[in-house]
Amino acid sequence: MKRSRGGGIVLAASFAGGVLLTSALRFMLPPETFRSSQHAASSIAPSDEPVQVPLPEYVWPTDASMIVTSTFGEFRQTHFHAGVDISTGNKSGSRVFAARDGFIARISVNPVGYGKMLTVQHADGYTTCYAHLQKFNTSIEARVRSEQRKLGCYPVEIECTPIEFPVRKGNVIAFSGKTGEGPPHLHFEIRDPDHNPVNPALYKRLGITDTIPPTIQEVAVIPLGERSLVDGSMAVAVYTPKTVSDNYWNIPDTIRVTGEIGFGVHARDRANSSRYRRGAYQHQLFIDDSLVYTVRLDRLPGKSFHHIDLYNSRIQHNKSWKRFERMYVDSPNDLPFYEPKGERSGIIASASFTEGMHTFKIVTADPNNNCSTVAGRVLMNHPPRIRLDRTGKELSVHLIDGSSMKRIYVYTKSLDDSRWTHTMVLSGLANRDSSIRIAPIAERSDIVKVIAENTWGTRSLPHFEFMRSPSNGGGSLLIEHVIEPEFVRVTLKTHGYFTGDPTVLVYEGSSRRSIETHAVDLNTYTGTFRPLESYQGVRRLFAQADVNGNPLTAREEFEIYPIVRGQKGTLSLDSGNLKIMYDSLSVLKTVFLHLEKYDHEGEPVYYLLPERVVLDRGFRASVRVQLPRAKRALLYSTTGSRRIVAVAQSNGDSVLTGGITRALGELKTFVDTVPPYVTGLRIRGESSRRPTISFHFDDDLSDIEYKELKTYIDGEVVIPEVDGEHHMASYQVDQPLTRGSHRVTIRLKDRMGNSKKVEQDFQVR
Repeated sequence: MKRSRGGGIVLAASFAGGVLLTSALRFMLPPETFRSSQHAASSIAPSDEPVQVPLPEYVWPTDASMIVTSTFGEFRQTHFHAGVDISTGNKSGSRVFAARDGFIARISVNPVGYGKMLTVQHADGYTTCYAHLQKFNTSIEARVRSEQRKLGCYPVEIECTPIEFPVRKGNVIAFSGKTGEGPPHLHFEIRDPDHNPVNPALYKRLGITDTIPPTIQEVAVIPLGERSLVDGSMAVAVYTPKTVSDNYWNIPDTIRVTGEIGFGVHARDRANSSRYRRGAYQHQLFIDDSLVYTVRLDRLPGKSFHHIDLYNSRIQHNKSWKRFERMYVDSPNDLPFYEPKGERSGIIASASFTEGMHTFKIVTADPNNNCSTVAGRVLMNHPPRIRLDRTGKELSVHLIDGSSMKRIYVYTKSLDDSRWTHTMVLSGLANRDSSIRIAPIAERSDIVKVIAENTWGTRSLPHFEFMRSPSNGGGSLLIEHVIEPEFVRVTLKTHGYFTGDPTVLVYEGSSRRSIETHAVDLNTYTGTFRPLESYQGVRRLFAQADVNGNPLTAREEFEIYPIVRGQKGTLSLDSGNLKIMYDSLSVLKTVFLHLEKYDHEGEPVYYLLPERVVLDRGFRASVRVQLPRAKRALLYSTTGSRRIVAVAQSNGDSVLTGGITRALGELKTFVDTVPPYVTGLRIRGESSRRPTISFHFDDDLSDIEYKELKTYIDGEVVIPEVDGEHHMASYQVDQPLTRGSHRVTIRLKDRMGNSKKVEQDFQVR
């Protein structure tokens, strides 16, 4: 991270400047200048160190409004939101100002994405960006028109010298619009000399009136380990806080956790006189009033925008999906906005705390230091682990992990019953020996279920004892597996009863090991194992179990190909039809890659799993096809992203190779010989001699190659406005046409090179 270089006004952090000023100073200093400290629940304390650094003065970049509709760092499908979106009242044409002195360094015109955008370079190496513009000021517009006519197409990228378009703070450089994507608004960014986006809200002159604290809507507690539990379950638990006061919430239920867990928070914020609910600026997590994790969205990594999925989790709750901002780190990364640094930052390991009740608190703030707090209790302990021994009709319960045991619940049922009968409770056991005898079981009871409860009210997994085995025999044994990002979960199922604890073995090459399993119910056992990183290939599972008193076996096999950070190599999959080439920086941490293959209309479709695993630099993938032909492409898709990564150049191309850079997902080939199409070609206003020509265009498979979208009138190139989001183009003739017959010609291609030509004659009266 670089210090600001030159320029600007030197200001000192002071009480009058408030926390907003201190925050602005904070992100301009090296991160080691600051250290984590205890914070009160009601405020985010500023640094105590007196500092003086260059602090440039910015002005608000538009006269449209002071309303921010989307904040810095908010989630987008493929990236962080790198700036702020400013409302223009759903209208185009508001003035856009240079926020500081500098020069226009780059002019971009694109039918999609940012649309029309300007980048202004400032003396200290920082830049500001202004996007989705309707048009530029007169001199810049003339430069763009000249470049478009030269290239004969709408999209252009122009690098400018410092002397071409110098600007002063407050100069009108453009007018707001809706080019690219989205409704009319202005997207505004500030980037540092390393091109990392910086939060515009940190600059005092860009501040807006905001006295409203964020709203904390939900809190998620996420199991992160193989044996981690939240409220006795391996699933994510979501809690809706209860309002205590305007900026204080409470979760009344005690959250029971075992193993490693992480917190997530779903919070929204809004400013005065604004209806828009936006992302929050800062979160802090406290355990027992000690600060354990902070995330503060001051700056984003310009080269790692796809790491958004390391910060956001998509979690289903009450039949809907929501985004939660993680308050922990489970992968190495270069995200600059959390403390303390480290792969396991923020992860709460129950074994690191004394067993019993603890408190947690999440403090969420906006850039103006309006804070909200949600608090609750978390019980960190371990479910008791027991073993049953039987002598005749008597059972003994043995505690095997040294935990306290307060109660034992005994349930019974006959083989023909569908419901359990609660038979007895043995209580007051906290100070007894680790072995407890259960009185003789009634003759009519065929199956006994025993559950132990510790002094904290946490219950063990169920244990079963068959006093009489089923006499009907039969039954079945099924083994299933689910490959999680960190481990493999194995489940045994039967249509009968497990009349004994099963044995499960996993074979990985020459290695063999046992998988510890536990009962979920009479029909289901489950366990986990972490695959060996040193072995790539087939894993074989072998299970033995007594079902209805009969010994049964089951087998399952599947392939896993670990890609380990720091190593390089090539994976040959699907009999060599798919190859994955990776290097030492391809992944953030070990990825247990596995493959599913399908055929779609004769073309291979590969699913690289686990889905949405975030990559670092990614890797290259090659797909070999059986019938080479031109007009074939390799398409890579993951959630929110779809792009062609390779195109066959001739009929002889049998291998397509492209890069996979964001996350694991779908890789498939397809053939496209169908050209794009043009519809709704209309010519209006012929009587004015300056008619407007408009048309729709689209392509079903390969997408439009916008540099090849050409429009001509009587053979002379003209440049229409192109709206890639809605697949529309429109051109108003600027110089009056002569009366008589004229011809409009439209040529376009898709990314496979399929071309389309449309012509229409019209009369100017």
